[in-house]
Amino acid sequence: MRYHLLSLALLILSVCPISLGQSSGEQTKDNQLDKVTRTFRPKLLLQDALKIADNYIGDEHIDISHYWLYEVRYTVYGEKGKGQPAWHIWWVSDRVALGDYVEIVVFMDGKAWRKPSM
Repeated sequence: MRYHLLSLALLILSVCPISLGQSSGEQTKDNQLDKVTRTFRPKLLLQDALKIADNYIGDEHIDISHYWLYEVRYTVYGEKGKGQPAWHIWWVSDRVALGDYVEIVVFMDGKAWRKPSM
């Protein structure tokens, strides 16, 4: 009896594929978007943005000795349609305290700015 139920279940699963996640139409759309968004090179390379942020931290006397680099994202910063591409660099503290982090935004022209934390 178990063998027949198992065989029936396998037959149903093989005939009716289950979509885990996105449909094939959405997958091709996402793949196309990935290809489009990754075809250009930022004017300011990540390595250069990290150096600029490091210099900014030194110039502004920001103590990040107890922080570690958590995340870097290439993003558009500003109003929708008027934003500027930038690197968003985020350091998080060893201490687990709400708002204890440092965020630096480095624009493609090399200007850095610290986002206020909580």
